[in-house]
Amino acid sequence: MRPTRRSLFLGVGSCAVFAAFVHASGGMTPQQLAPTTHPPLPATATDMWLVPAETPATTRASSLYQPLADAASDLAEGNYDSALTLASRPAMATSALADYAAYYKGLAQLRLNRAADARTTFEALRERKPAGYLSVSAALGAAEAATALADHDKALTIYEKLTADKTTVNEQILARQAETARVLSSMRQSTSRCGRSGPVIVAPDSCRATPR
Repeated sequence: MRPTRRSLFLGVGSCAVFAAFVHASGGMTPQQLAPTTHPPLPATATDMWLVPAETPATTRASSLYQPLADAASDLAEGNYDSALTLASRPAMATSALADYAAYYKGLAQLRLNRAADARTTFEALRERKPAGYLSVSAALGAAEAATALADHDKALTIYEKLTADKTTVNEQILARQAETARVLSSMRQSTSRCGRSGPVIVAPDSCRATPR
């Protein structure tokens, strides 16, 4: 049986494809798979993680700031006396983290019901204009101290300044502002009914005369 024109065409095409493949591969058989060559691992952890190795300088820095870390832990655990002692160390006041130490000090004073001391601490910190969210935290601490001292006008002023800044306002600040405004409004209404002037730190019922 004689081959047809189509079968001859397919045969010639297959030979051409095979010839092109052999030419592209250089007439060589494929190489065997081999393990990938990786660069050797660094000899030290410092070189591997790009973290400075422990030196006398880093050890001293760690020792200096350890009380601040301990103060933060004590605050979280409710050990306010210990936190106040640690955050009040003289060495912390002259360190690079002095503003954080002052914040923890004020917070510990606030939790120990030393609102007047806390207010002084927070206001001094605010005057230094700390960077970042620490400035907001200091303002919140000052407002909380003012509230504890029944200075609701001052607290409301602080909250209004915070809510006016769109970069710092959040639901917590708005809630505190609303509560302070409510308490202040209630106190003013009580003052008006009693015919008094100035802040009144009494319940409305105490304005009533005691029957004899």
